[in-house]
Amino acid sequence: MTRFTLFIVCGLLILSLAAQSQQAPICPEYPQLMIDGKAYIKNKKFKEALDKFNAAKLCLPDSTQLIDQQISEVFRAIEKEKDEAVRQKNAAFRLKKLADEQTRLAKASADTAQQQKENAVKAQEVAIAAQKQAVRDAQRAQALYLASESDNKPSLEAIQLLDSAAKLGLDETPVYERFFRRFNEGDSLFVKLSIPHQAPVRSAIFSADAAYMLTASDDGSAKLWDTDGRLTTTLQHQGRVMSAVMSKDSNRLLTVSADGTARLWNNKGQLLNTLPHTGLVRSAAFTADGSRILTASADGTARLWDVGGKSLATFLHRGPVYSTVFSPNENQVLTASADSTARLWSADGKLLLTLQHQGLVRTAVFSDDGTRILTASADGTARLWTIDGELQASLAHNGPVYSAVFSADGKRLLTASADMTAKVWNADGTLLTTLTHKGPVRSAVFSKDGCQMLTASADGTARLWDDKGLPLATLPHRGPVLSAVFSNDRRYLLTASDDGTAKRWFTPEGAMIWLAENRKDIPKAAQATTFESPRR
Repeated sequence: MTRFTLFIVCGLLILSLAAQSQQAPICPEYPQLMIDGKAYIKNKKFKEALDKFNAAKLCLPDSTQLIDQQISEVFRAIEKEKDEAVRQKNAAFRLKKLADEQTRLAKASADTAQQQKENAVKAQEVAIAAQKQAVRDAQRAQALYLASESDNKPSLEAIQLLDSAAKLGLDETPVYERFFRRFNEGDSLFVKLSIPHQAPVRSAIFSADAAYMLTASDDGSAKLWDTDGRLTTTLQHQGRVMSAVMSKDSNRLLTVSADGTARLWNNKGQLLNTLPHTGLVRSAAFTADGSRILTASADGTARLWDVGGKSLATFLHRGPVYSTVFSPNENQVLTASADSTARLWSADGKLLLTLQHQGLVRTAVFSDDGTRILTASADGTARLWTIDGELQASLAHNGPVYSAVFSADGKRLLTASADMTAKVWNADGTLLTTLTHKGPVRSAVFSKDGCQMLTASADGTARLWDDKGLPLATLPHRGPVLSAVFSNDRRYLLTASDDGTAKRWFTPEGAMIWLAENRKDIPKAAQATTFESPRR
């Protein structure tokens, strides 16, 4: 064999070995890594596919081109997935926007429907209110017509017309005023009771149940009358009787006089005890159970007594004492004096505090809850105090203040003055309204429910007002009216006058109740006259 032939044989052998080395890779895991990577691409597990291809690349570096192609395929798949995600996101956004718009339209439609429903309800309410107002207007017109027709009718016929008018519109002032006037005329229905004394009547009060009336007069007597105006008892003193009060159960009566005594009586007129002072006695009060008595005297003292006549405590001032009252819990006593002070005491006579004015103090009262005190003075003010003596408000008039009271709920105050006015105030001292007379106003009170007010004046009238200060009725006397009060049920008014009479009046509300109870007896009642007691 020649050298050339040997060279050829050796070259062919080398080429054969090289071919065999390419067919038999040195990394046996390579094929499986490639298979797994492609499977992960198909299942969109791109991280796992990249891990497999990178492992294959490390395993067989000479196959980089093929592996890089697969890696590029992974990234194309990732980009495709991202594009699909963006597309789906955009589609979802468009769907949401469409849904939001549909929701908005649905809400707008629902709101429109609700508004239409509300408008329909309001329209119905307006229609009902208009219908009711039309009925009220028609009733008011009919009430006013009947009231005007009553002006020239005899008493019975007028009362019947006003009865019908009142059912339609008692709150109409023309009806209210006519009803009050005609129903309290002296020749109709024995409604107004004129109760005579032989001298000025200083005070007149109702019993708690309005079954009795008690009057006190300068003629030296106090008198007890039943609800029909019949005299039941006369209680005699040796001087002017300044005032008279009843126990809550009406079984005991207490009179105070210029003769220097207070006298305790039973309701049959039997004298039970005489409680002496050394000067004129102006006022007195019972405890709720009637077991103790307070008296106030010009001798400069108020005194606490038991019903047996035993003196329990003395409350000293430096001038005449005008009034004295128990606190609501009856543990304290309040006195008002000409020495320009009101004083708060414990029930055993210990002075707790002094409330100062610049003129004599005529009255001092507690609020119903016992937390405040109201004083009325000749210095032209009423003053509101806490129970600890702190001044909360000063209520100014242009003349001496004769009385000051709280409403039952304590939210309003009422003052009466020589300046010819009574004034209604808020509990903080803000003036609400002014009630005007043509003479000094001696007293002013609230009804128990606070819905009306009653004033008594030296102009010869008492006047009834609503809670806004509008006049409802005028109650005439022939002389100054010294006091005026409501019955607890607000059916009656009772006035006391310098003209020597006390008069009981029906309120329109009370007259309506009376008519309802006695309608069948109206013809007979219309012929009756007012009751009068025999004069002494």
